[in-house]
Amino acid sequence: MDIFVSWLLLTIAWFKPTLPRKKKEIKSWVSSQVISLIIGALISMFLLYFIMPPTMWFVIVPVFFCFLMLNNGVRGLLGSDYSGVLAVLSALAVVIALLAFTFAGVWNAEDLHRIPEVTEAPAGSIPDMISTEHIRTVPKETAEWKADKKVGEYGYKFEIQEAHIQFRDGDLKWLVPFEYGGDYKAWKYGDEGTNGYVKVSAEKPNAEAERVSGFSMKYIPSAVFGYDLQRHVYFSYPAFYQKESVFQLDDKGKPIYVTMLTRPTIAYTGEVPAGIVITDTQTGDMNYYDMNGIPAYIMRAMDESLTENYLSWWGAYVHGFWNAQFSQKDVKKPTGSLSISTKEGAEEKIVDEGSEPDVYLIYGNNGKLYWFTSITTSGKDMSMVGYTLTDVFTGQTVFYKTEGYFNDIGAAKNVQQHAEVSKVMGFRVSQPIMYIIEGNETWIIPVLASTNEVRAFGVVHGKTGTTFVKEKLEDAIAEYKTWLTGSALSPQEVSKLAGDIIATIIIQRGQEKQEIPVYRNTTIVIRS
Repeated sequence: MDIFVSWLLLTIAWFKPTLPRKKKEIKSWVSSQVISLIIGALISMFLLYFIMPPTMWFVIVPVFFCFLMLNNGVRGLLGSDYSGVLAVLSALAVVIALLAFTFAGVWNAEDLHRIPEVTEAPAGSIPDMISTEHIRTVPKETAEWKADKKVGEYGYKFEIQEAHIQFRDGDLKWLVPFEYGGDYKAWKYGDEGTNGYVKVSAEKPNAEAERVSGFSMKYIPSAVFGYDLQRHVYFSYPAFYQKESVFQLDDKGKPIYVTMLTRPTIAYTGEVPAGIVITDTQTGDMNYYDMNGIPAYIMRAMDESLTENYLSWWGAYVHGFWNAQFSQKDVKKPTGSLSISTKEGAEEKIVDEGSEPDVYLIYGNNGKLYWFTSITTSGKDMSMVGYTLTDVFTGQTVFYKTEGYFNDIGAAKNVQQHAEVSKVMGFRVSQPIMYIIEGNETWIIPVLASTNEVRAFGVVHGKTGTTFVKEKLEDAIAEYKTWLTGSALSPQEVSKLAGDIIATIIIQRGQEKQEIPVYRNTTIVIRS
Protein backbone atom coordinates (compact mmCIF):
# COMPACT_ATOMS: atom_id res chain seq x y z
CA MET A 1 0.00 0.00 0.00
CA ASP A 2 1.59 3.31 -1.06
CA ILE A 3 1.32 6.64 0.73
CA PHE A 4 -1.35 8.12 -1.54
CA VAL A 5 -3.67 5.12 -1.14
CA SER A 6 -3.12 5.19 2.63
CA TRP A 7 -3.88 8.91 2.75
CA LEU A 8 -7.03 8.42 0.66
CA LEU A 9 -8.29 5.58 2.86
CA LEU A 10 -7.66 7.51 6.08
CA THR A 11 -9.37 10.59 4.64
CA ILE A 12 -12.49 8.59 3.73
CA ALA A 13 -12.84 7.64 7.40
CA TRP A 14 -14.00 11.21 8.03
CA PHE A 15 -16.90 10.93 5.56
CA LYS A 16 -20.36 11.68 7.00
CA PRO A 17 -22.18 8.29 7.10
CA THR A 18 -25.75 9.58 6.58
CA LEU A 19 -27.50 10.96 3.48
CA PRO A 20 -29.74 14.07 3.37
CA ARG A 21 -33.46 13.29 3.86
CA LYS A 22 -34.78 16.39 2.16
CA LYS A 23 -33.74 18.35 -0.91
CA LYS A 24 -33.20 21.50 1.09
CA GLU A 25 -30.65 19.64 3.25
CA ILE A 26 -28.44 18.69 0.27
CA LYS A 27 -26.52 21.96 0.21
CA SER A 28 -25.70 21.89 3.91
CA TRP A 29 -24.91 18.15 3.67
CA VAL A 30 -22.43 18.76 0.85
CA SER A 31 -20.85 21.64 2.76
CA SER A 32 -20.44 19.55 5.90
CA GLN A 33 -18.98 16.67 3.85
CA VAL A 34 -16.43 18.98 2.25
CA ILE A 35 -15.44 20.39 5.63
CA SER A 36 -15.20 16.89 7.14
CA LEU A 37 -13.07 15.59 4.29
CA ILE A 38 -10.77 18.61 4.40
CA ILE A 39 -10.28 18.10 8.13
CA GLY A 40 -9.75 14.36 7.59
CA ALA A 41 -7.30 14.99 4.75
CA LEU A 42 -5.25 17.36 6.90
CA ILE A 43 -5.22 15.01 9.90
CA SER A 44 -4.24 12.06 7.68
CA MET A 45 -1.54 14.12 6.01
CA PHE A 46 -0.17 15.14 9.42
CA LEU A 47 -0.11 11.51 10.56
CA LEU A 48 1.70 10.25 7.47
CA TYR A 49 4.16 13.14 7.32
CA PHE A 50 5.16 13.39 10.98
CA ILE A 51 4.37 9.99 12.54
CA MET A 52 5.36 8.00 9.43
CA PRO A 53 3.53 4.70 10.15
CA PRO A 54 4.45 1.81 7.83
CA THR A 55 1.78 1.63 5.12
CA MET A 56 0.97 -2.01 5.78
CA TRP A 57 -2.66 -3.11 5.94
CA PHE A 58 -2.45 -4.21 9.58
CA VAL A 59 -1.19 -0.73 10.50
CA ILE A 60 -3.34 1.47 8.25
CA VAL A 61 -6.63 -0.44 8.71
CA PRO A 62 -6.66 -0.12 12.54
CA VAL A 63 -5.81 3.58 12.15
CA PHE A 64 -8.72 3.85 9.69
CA PHE A 65 -11.08 2.42 12.31
CA CYS A 66 -9.63 4.76 14.95
CA PHE A 67 -10.41 7.72 12.71
CA LEU A 68 -13.85 6.27 11.97
CA MET A 69 -14.48 5.88 15.70
CA LEU A 70 -13.36 9.45 16.40
CA ASN A 71 -15.39 10.89 13.53
CA ASN A 72 -18.61 9.08 14.39
CA GLY A 73 -18.13 9.46 18.11
CA VAL A 74 -18.16 13.24 17.74
CA ARG A 75 -21.14 13.10 15.38
CA GLY A 76 -22.98 10.79 17.80
CA LEU A 77 -22.49 13.28 20.62
CA LEU A 78 -23.95 15.94 18.33
CA GLY A 79 -27.02 13.79 17.70
CA SER A 80 -26.25 12.47 14.22
CA ASP A 81 -28.19 9.32 13.23
CA TYR A 82 -26.32 6.01 13.35
CA SER A 83 -23.03 7.72 14.17
CA GLY A 84 -22.98 6.41 17.72
CA VAL A 85 -23.53 2.85 16.48
CA LEU A 86 -20.72 3.20 13.94
CA ALA A 87 -18.43 4.62 16.63
CA VAL A 88 -19.07 1.61 18.88
CA LEU A 89 -18.51 -0.86 16.03
CA SER A 90 -15.29 0.93 15.05
CA ALA A 91 -14.06 0.85 18.65
CA LEU A 92 -14.82 -2.87 18.80
CA ALA A 93 -12.86 -3.45 15.59
CA VAL A 94 -9.88 -1.53 17.00
CA VAL A 95 -9.94 -3.50 20.26
CA ILE A 96 -10.12 -6.84 18.42
CA ALA A 97 -7.24 -5.83 16.14
CA LEU A 98 -5.09 -4.68 19.06
CA LEU A 99 -5.75 -7.89 21.01
CA ALA A 100 -4.99 -10.05 17.98
CA PHE A 101 -1.72 -8.28 17.24
CA THR A 102 -0.71 -8.11 20.90
CA PHE A 103 -1.13 -11.84 21.42
CA ALA A 104 0.32 -12.84 18.04
CA GLY A 105 3.76 -13.02 19.64
CA VAL A 106 2.40 -15.16 22.48
CA TRP A 107 0.68 -17.64 20.17
CA ASN A 108 3.67 -17.82 17.82
CA ALA A 109 6.57 -17.58 20.27
CA GLU A 110 8.22 -20.78 19.01
CA ASP A 111 8.05 -19.39 15.47
CA LEU A 112 9.92 -16.33 16.73
CA HIS A 113 12.52 -18.69 18.23
CA ARG A 114 13.06 -20.27 14.81
CA ILE A 115 13.47 -17.04 12.81
CA PRO A 116 17.16 -16.50 13.72
CA GLU A 117 19.52 -18.86 11.91
CA VAL A 118 21.59 -20.08 14.87
CA THR A 119 23.94 -23.05 14.71
CA GLU A 120 25.91 -24.44 17.63
CA ALA A 121 29.66 -24.86 17.17
CA PRO A 122 31.22 -28.23 18.08
CA ALA A 123 32.01 -28.58 21.78
CA GLY A 124 35.31 -27.02 22.75
CA SER A 125 35.76 -25.15 19.48
CA ILE A 126 37.06 -21.59 19.42
CA PRO A 127 36.25 -19.12 16.61
CA ASP A 128 39.16 -18.48 14.28
CA MET A 129 37.70 -15.36 12.69
CA ILE A 130 38.21 -12.91 15.59
CA SER A 131 41.15 -10.72 14.62
CA THR A 132 43.82 -9.79 17.17
CA GLU A 133 45.64 -7.77 14.50
CA HIS A 134 43.11 -4.99 14.95
CA ILE A 135 42.23 -4.62 18.64
CA ARG A 136 39.75 -1.87 19.42
CA THR A 137 41.48 0.14 22.13
CA VAL A 138 39.45 3.33 21.73
CA PRO A 139 35.87 2.92 23.00
CA LYS A 140 32.91 4.75 21.53
CA GLU A 141 32.67 7.39 24.26
CA THR A 142 36.34 8.29 23.82
CA ALA A 143 35.87 8.64 20.06
CA GLU A 144 32.92 10.97 20.60
CA TRP A 145 34.92 12.98 23.15
CA LYS A 146 37.79 13.39 20.70
CA ALA A 147 35.44 14.25 17.85
CA ASP A 148 33.66 16.87 19.95
CA LYS A 149 36.92 18.78 20.31
CA LYS A 150 37.13 19.00 16.51
CA VAL A 151 33.81 20.75 16.00
CA GLY A 152 35.69 24.03 16.40
CA GLU A 153 34.25 27.03 14.60
CA TYR A 154 31.17 25.02 13.59
CA GLY A 155 30.05 24.64 17.20
CA TYR A 156 27.31 27.25 16.86
CA LYS A 157 25.68 25.13 14.13
CA PHE A 158 26.59 21.51 14.70
CA GLU A 159 27.33 18.97 17.41
CA ILE A 160 28.61 15.44 17.80
CA GLN A 161 26.06 12.71 18.49
CA GLU A 162 26.99 9.10 17.63
CA ALA A 163 30.15 7.40 16.39
CA HIS A 164 30.05 4.50 13.91
CA ILE A 165 32.82 1.88 13.58
CA GLN A 166 34.27 1.07 10.15
CA PHE A 167 37.44 -0.48 8.72
CA ARG A 168 39.18 2.16 6.57
CA ASP A 169 42.72 2.57 5.24
CA GLY A 170 44.08 -0.52 6.94
CA ASP A 171 42.68 -0.15 10.46
CA LEU A 172 39.54 0.31 12.50
CA LYS A 173 38.21 3.84 12.67
CA TRP A 174 35.33 5.63 14.29
CA LEU A 175 33.40 7.88 11.90
CA VAL A 176 31.54 10.63 13.75
CA PRO A 177 29.25 12.76 11.54
CA PHE A 178 28.31 16.32 12.38
CA GLU A 179 24.64 16.72 13.34
CA TYR A 180 22.48 19.76 13.92
CA GLY A 181 22.30 21.09 17.47
CA GLY A 182 18.49 21.16 17.63
CA ASP A 183 15.48 21.54 15.34
CA TYR A 184 15.83 25.31 14.97
CA LYS A 185 19.40 25.01 13.70
CA ALA A 186 18.35 22.13 11.46
CA TRP A 187 15.68 24.37 9.92
CA LYS A 188 17.92 27.44 9.66
CA TYR A 189 20.92 25.67 8.10
CA GLY A 190 19.08 22.86 6.33
CA ASP A 191 19.86 24.11 2.82
CA GLU A 192 23.56 24.37 3.67
CA GLY A 193 23.91 20.97 5.32
CA THR A 194 26.54 20.01 7.85
CA ASN A 195 30.20 20.28 6.93
CA GLY A 196 31.41 16.68 7.13
CA TYR A 197 32.54 14.30 9.83
CA VAL A 198 35.40 13.42 12.18
CA LYS A 199 37.61 10.37 11.76
CA VAL A 200 39.05 8.83 14.95
CA SER A 201 41.41 5.86 15.14
CA ALA A 202 39.84 2.98 17.04
CA GLU A 203 43.23 1.28 17.51
CA LYS A 204 45.51 4.13 18.63
CA PRO A 205 44.41 5.93 21.81
CA ASN A 206 47.00 8.69 21.40
CA ALA A 207 46.26 9.44 17.73
CA GLU A 208 44.77 12.82 16.86
CA ALA A 209 41.23 12.94 15.53
CA GLU A 210 40.91 14.22 11.96
CA ARG A 211 38.14 16.50 10.77
CA VAL A 212 37.05 15.77 7.20
CA SER A 213 35.34 18.79 5.63
CA GLY A 214 34.05 19.73 2.21
CA PHE A 215 30.80 17.75 2.27
CA SER A 216 27.42 19.48 2.37
CA MET A 217 25.58 16.73 4.23
CA LYS A 218 21.87 17.62 4.11
CA TYR A 219 20.07 14.28 4.38
CA ILE A 220 20.93 13.25 7.92
CA PRO A 221 19.05 11.97 11.01
CA SER A 222 19.00 15.33 12.82
CA ALA A 223 17.59 17.27 9.83
CA VAL A 224 13.95 18.36 9.67
CA PHE A 225 11.16 18.30 7.11
CA GLY A 226 12.24 17.05 3.67
CA TYR A 227 15.88 16.68 4.68
CA ASP A 228 15.05 14.40 7.62
CA LEU A 229 16.73 11.13 6.64
CA GLN A 230 14.00 8.92 8.10
CA ARG A 231 11.26 10.87 6.31
CA HIS A 232 13.27 10.97 3.07
CA VAL A 233 13.57 7.16 3.06
CA TYR A 234 9.97 6.69 4.24
CA PHE A 235 8.40 8.54 1.32
CA SER A 236 10.15 6.24 -1.15
CA TYR A 237 9.85 3.01 0.85
CA PRO A 238 6.79 3.40 3.12
CA ALA A 239 5.71 -0.24 3.21
CA PHE A 240 8.65 -1.38 5.35
CA TYR A 241 9.85 -1.12 8.92
CA GLN A 242 12.78 1.26 8.90
CA LYS A 243 15.68 0.36 11.17
CA GLU A 244 18.70 2.36 12.35
CA SER A 245 20.55 4.43 9.74
CA VAL A 246 24.32 3.86 9.96
CA PHE A 247 26.89 6.40 8.76
CA GLN A 248 29.47 4.90 6.40
CA LEU A 249 31.67 5.86 3.45
CA ASP A 250 31.21 4.47 -0.04
CA ASP A 251 33.97 3.13 -2.30
CA LYS A 252 34.86 6.69 -3.34
CA GLY A 253 34.99 8.05 0.20
CA LYS A 254 31.67 9.90 -0.03
CA PRO A 255 29.54 9.99 3.15
CA ILE A 256 26.41 7.87 2.98
CA TYR A 257 23.79 6.45 5.30
CA VAL A 258 22.82 2.78 5.17
CA THR A 259 19.30 1.96 6.35
CA MET A 260 18.00 -1.59 6.74
CA LEU A 261 14.37 -2.21 5.77
CA THR A 262 12.43 -5.14 7.23
CA ARG A 263 9.02 -6.79 6.95
CA PRO A 264 7.10 -8.54 9.74
CA THR A 265 6.22 -12.21 9.35
CA ILE A 266 4.04 -12.72 12.44
CA ALA A 267 1.42 -9.94 12.65
CA TYR A 268 3.44 -6.84 13.48
CA THR A 269 6.49 -8.74 14.78
CA GLY A 270 8.88 -11.43 13.58
CA GLU A 271 10.78 -9.03 11.35
CA VAL A 272 13.05 -10.32 8.60
CA PRO A 273 15.44 -8.20 6.52
CA ALA A 274 14.17 -7.17 3.08
CA GLY A 275 17.11 -5.07 1.95
CA ILE A 276 19.04 -1.87 2.52
CA VAL A 277 18.74 1.67 1.23
CA ILE A 278 21.91 3.65 0.60
CA THR A 279 21.36 7.42 0.77
CA ASP A 280 23.81 10.02 -0.51
CA THR A 281 23.98 12.57 2.31
CA GLN A 282 24.61 15.45 -0.11
CA THR A 283 22.14 14.85 -2.95
CA GLY A 284 19.58 12.59 -1.28
CA ASP A 285 19.90 10.03 -4.08
CA MET A 286 18.81 6.59 -2.87
CA ASN A 287 19.53 3.07 -4.08
CA TYR A 288 17.79 -0.07 -2.81
CA TYR A 289 19.60 -3.43 -2.65
CA ASP A 290 18.27 -6.85 -1.71
CA MET A 291 20.18 -8.58 1.07
CA ASN A 292 21.95 -10.83 -1.44
CA GLY A 293 23.05 -7.91 -3.62
CA ILE A 294 24.71 -5.55 -1.14
CA PRO A 295 27.75 -3.68 -2.58
CA ALA A 296 31.16 -4.88 -1.42
CA TYR A 297 32.12 -1.53 0.12
CA ILE A 298 29.29 -1.69 2.68
CA MET A 299 30.75 -2.68 6.05
CA ARG A 300 27.54 -3.43 7.90
CA ALA A 301 23.94 -4.18 6.96
CA MET A 302 22.34 -6.21 9.78
CA ASP A 303 20.69 -3.87 12.26
CA GLU A 304 21.84 -3.81 15.89
CA SER A 305 18.39 -3.80 17.50
CA LEU A 306 17.13 -6.52 15.14
CA THR A 307 20.13 -8.70 16.04
CA GLU A 308 19.38 -8.16 19.74
CA ASN A 309 15.73 -9.13 19.14
CA TYR A 310 16.78 -12.24 17.23
CA LEU A 311 19.06 -13.45 20.01
CA SER A 312 16.40 -12.66 22.62
CA TRP A 313 13.76 -14.68 20.70
CA TRP A 314 16.17 -17.55 20.15
CA GLY A 315 17.13 -17.72 23.82
CA ALA A 316 13.77 -17.03 25.45
CA TYR A 317 11.24 -18.97 23.37
CA VAL A 318 13.00 -22.31 23.01
CA HIS A 319 9.95 -23.96 24.64
CA GLY A 320 7.38 -21.27 23.93
CA PHE A 321 6.12 -18.10 25.57
CA TRP A 322 4.81 -19.47 28.87
CA ASN A 323 7.99 -21.40 29.60
CA ALA A 324 9.93 -18.17 29.14
CA GLN A 325 7.74 -16.47 31.75
CA PHE A 326 7.56 -19.19 34.41
CA SER A 327 9.63 -22.39 34.55
CA GLN A 328 12.31 -20.95 32.20
CA LYS A 329 13.65 -24.38 31.25
CA ASP A 330 16.64 -24.04 28.87
CA VAL A 331 16.06 -20.28 28.64
CA LYS A 332 19.06 -18.18 27.68
CA LYS A 333 19.46 -14.47 27.05
CA PRO A 334 21.98 -12.00 25.63
CA THR A 335 23.92 -10.19 28.33
CA GLY A 336 22.61 -6.71 29.08
CA SER A 337 24.53 -3.54 28.37
CA LEU A 338 27.30 -2.32 30.66
CA SER A 339 25.97 0.06 33.31
CA ILE A 340 28.26 2.25 35.43
CA SER A 341 26.96 4.17 38.43
CA THR A 342 28.56 6.01 41.34
CA LYS A 343 28.04 4.71 44.85
CA GLU A 344 26.01 7.16 46.91
CA GLY A 345 28.19 9.23 49.21
CA ALA A 346 31.42 7.98 47.64
CA GLU A 347 33.39 8.07 44.41
CA GLU A 348 33.31 4.29 44.03
CA LYS A 349 32.07 3.10 40.63
CA ILE A 350 29.50 0.30 40.58
CA VAL A 351 29.44 -2.02 37.56
CA ASP A 352 26.12 -3.63 36.76
CA GLU A 353 24.18 -5.17 33.90
CA GLY A 354 21.57 -3.09 32.08
CA SER A 355 18.07 -4.38 31.47
CA GLU A 356 18.28 -4.30 27.67
CA PRO A 357 20.29 -6.85 25.62
CA ASP A 358 23.45 -5.57 24.00
CA VAL A 359 25.54 -6.61 21.01
CA TYR A 360 28.67 -4.93 19.71
CA LEU A 361 30.83 -5.15 16.61
CA ILE A 362 34.14 -6.97 16.36
CA TYR A 363 36.45 -7.21 13.36
CA GLY A 364 37.16 -10.57 11.73
CA ASN A 365 40.26 -11.97 10.02
CA ASN A 366 38.25 -12.14 6.79
CA GLY A 367 37.74 -8.37 6.71
CA LYS A 368 34.12 -8.57 7.89
CA LEU A 369 32.43 -7.25 10.99
CA TYR A 370 30.44 -9.49 13.34
CA TRP A 371 27.91 -8.78 16.04
CA PHE A 372 29.14 -10.30 19.31
CA THR A 373 27.39 -10.90 22.61
CA SER A 374 27.81 -13.20 25.57
CA ILE A 375 24.88 -15.45 26.48
CA THR A 376 23.76 -16.01 30.06
CA THR A 377 20.97 -17.87 31.81
CA SER A 378 17.79 -16.22 33.05
CA GLY A 379 19.40 -15.67 36.46
CA LYS A 380 21.43 -12.51 37.00
CA ASP A 381 25.00 -13.68 37.58
CA MET A 382 28.37 -12.81 36.11
CA SER A 383 28.99 -16.04 34.20
CA MET A 384 28.01 -17.01 30.69
CA VAL A 385 26.95 -20.22 29.02
CA GLY A 386 28.47 -19.16 25.73
CA TYR A 387 28.73 -16.39 23.19
CA THR A 388 27.51 -15.72 19.67
CA LEU A 389 28.94 -14.25 16.48
CA THR A 390 26.43 -12.92 13.94
CA ASP A 391 27.30 -12.17 10.31
CA VAL A 392 26.40 -8.51 9.64
CA PHE A 393 25.19 -9.35 6.11
CA THR A 394 23.39 -12.67 6.34
CA GLY A 395 22.31 -12.57 10.00
CA GLN A 396 23.56 -16.15 10.42
CA THR A 397 24.73 -16.79 13.97
CA VAL A 398 27.12 -19.30 15.51
CA PHE A 399 26.80 -20.14 19.22
CA TYR A 400 29.96 -21.19 21.09
CA LYS A 401 29.38 -22.93 24.43
CA THR A 402 31.60 -21.84 27.34
CA GLU A 403 29.88 -22.99 30.51
CA GLY A 404 30.92 -21.01 33.59
CA TYR A 405 33.14 -18.46 31.87
CA PHE A 406 33.09 -14.83 32.97
CA ASN A 407 30.78 -12.74 30.83
CA ASP A 408 31.60 -9.15 29.88
CA ILE A 409 29.89 -7.73 32.97
CA GLY A 410 31.82 -10.08 35.27
CA ALA A 411 35.08 -9.21 33.52
CA ALA A 412 34.31 -5.49 33.79
CA LYS A 413 33.66 -5.89 37.53
CA ASN A 414 37.02 -7.59 37.98
CA VAL A 415 38.84 -4.71 36.29
CA GLN A 416 36.83 -2.04 38.11
CA GLN A 417 37.65 -3.67 41.47
CA HIS A 418 41.35 -4.01 40.62
CA ALA A 419 43.56 -1.81 42.81
CA GLU A 420 45.00 -0.01 39.76
CA VAL A 421 41.49 1.17 38.91
CA SER A 422 39.40 1.31 42.10
CA LYS A 423 41.89 3.51 43.96
CA VAL A 424 42.03 6.22 41.28
CA MET A 425 39.23 8.76 41.50
CA GLY A 426 37.11 8.91 38.36
CA PHE A 427 38.52 5.80 36.69
CA ARG A 428 35.88 3.54 35.17
CA VAL A 429 35.73 0.64 32.76
CA SER A 430 34.23 0.81 29.28
CA GLN A 431 32.86 -1.81 26.86
CA PRO A 432 34.68 -5.16 27.24
CA ILE A 433 35.52 -6.87 23.95
CA MET A 434 36.46 -10.52 23.57
CA TYR A 435 39.54 -11.66 21.66
CA ILE A 436 41.27 -15.02 21.33
CA ILE A 437 44.81 -14.84 22.76
CA GLU A 438 46.98 -17.96 22.78
CA GLY A 439 43.85 -20.04 22.24
CA ASN A 440 42.04 -18.53 25.23
CA GLU A 441 38.90 -16.42 25.30
CA THR A 442 40.14 -13.10 26.68
CA TRP A 443 38.39 -9.86 27.59
CA ILE A 444 40.17 -6.58 26.80
CA ILE A 445 38.73 -3.59 28.63
CA PRO A 446 39.84 0.05 28.27
CA VAL A 447 39.82 2.07 31.49
CA LEU A 448 38.71 5.70 31.16
CA ALA A 449 39.26 8.84 33.18
CA SER A 450 36.34 11.12 33.98
CA THR A 451 37.11 13.03 30.76
CA ASN A 452 36.60 9.83 28.69
CA GLU A 453 40.33 9.67 27.93
CA VAL A 454 41.82 6.14 27.85
CA ARG A 455 44.19 5.76 30.82
CA ALA A 456 44.75 2.01 31.22
CA PHE A 457 43.73 -1.43 29.99
CA GLY A 458 42.41 -4.51 31.70
CA VAL A 459 42.97 -8.02 30.36
CA VAL A 460 40.78 -10.75 31.86
CA HIS A 461 41.07 -14.50 31.31
CA GLY A 462 37.59 -15.61 30.33
CA LYS A 463 37.66 -18.98 32.09
CA THR A 464 39.18 -18.08 35.46
CA GLY A 465 38.67 -14.33 35.67
CA THR A 466 42.38 -13.73 36.35
CA THR A 467 42.89 -10.02 35.74
CA PHE A 468 45.82 -7.85 34.68
CA VAL A 469 45.75 -4.04 34.51
CA LYS A 470 48.48 -1.89 33.00
CA GLU A 471 48.79 1.60 31.59
CA LYS A 472 49.71 0.20 28.18
CA LEU A 473 47.81 -2.62 26.51
CA GLU A 474 50.96 -4.33 25.25
CA ASP A 475 52.27 -4.54 28.83
CA ALA A 476 49.02 -6.05 30.10
CA ILE A 477 48.97 -8.60 27.27
CA ALA A 478 52.63 -9.48 27.83
CA GLU A 479 52.01 -10.15 31.53
CA TYR A 480 48.90 -12.12 30.63
CA LYS A 481 50.80 -14.29 28.15
CA THR A 482 53.52 -14.89 30.73
CA TRP A 483 50.87 -16.08 33.15
CA LEU A 484 49.36 -18.35 30.49
CA THR A 485 52.58 -19.98 29.32
CA GLY A 486 54.93 -19.53 32.29
CA SER A 487 55.37 -21.42 35.49
CA ALA A 488 52.06 -20.24 36.90
CA LEU A 489 49.69 -22.22 34.66
CA SER A 490 49.70 -23.40 31.08
CA PRO A 491 46.49 -23.06 29.06
CA GLN A 492 45.94 -26.81 29.40
CA GLU A 493 46.47 -26.66 33.17
CA VAL A 494 44.12 -23.71 33.41
CA SER A 495 41.44 -25.71 31.62
CA LYS A 496 42.02 -28.77 33.81
CA LEU A 497 42.08 -26.78 37.03
CA ALA A 498 39.16 -24.51 36.45
CA GLY A 499 36.48 -26.79 35.14
CA ASP A 500 33.04 -25.23 35.59
CA ILE A 501 31.96 -22.68 38.16
CA ILE A 502 30.12 -24.71 40.80
CA ALA A 503 29.31 -21.96 43.30
CA THR A 504 29.76 -18.28 44.07
CA ILE A 505 31.02 -16.90 47.39
CA ILE A 506 29.54 -13.53 48.28
CA ILE A 507 31.53 -11.40 50.74
CA GLN A 508 29.60 -8.49 52.25
CA ARG A 509 31.47 -5.65 53.99
CA GLY A 510 28.89 -3.01 54.88
CA GLN A 511 27.50 -1.81 51.56
CA GLU A 512 30.37 -3.37 49.60
CA LYS A 513 29.69 -6.76 48.02
CA GLN A 514 32.23 -8.96 46.26
CA GLU A 515 31.40 -12.09 44.25
CA ILE A 516 34.08 -14.79 44.00
CA PRO A 517 33.49 -17.74 41.63
CA VAL A 518 34.38 -21.22 42.93
CA TYR A 519 35.68 -23.69 40.36
CA ARG A 520 35.59 -27.46 40.35
CA ASN A 521 38.75 -29.12 41.77
CA THR A 522 39.90 -26.00 43.64
CA THR A 523 40.83 -25.66 47.32
CA ILE A 524 39.44 -22.74 49.29
CA VAL A 525 41.24 -21.40 52.36
CA ILE A 526 39.50 -18.68 54.39
CA ARG A 527 41.41 -16.74 57.05
CA SER A 528 39.83 -14.08 59.24
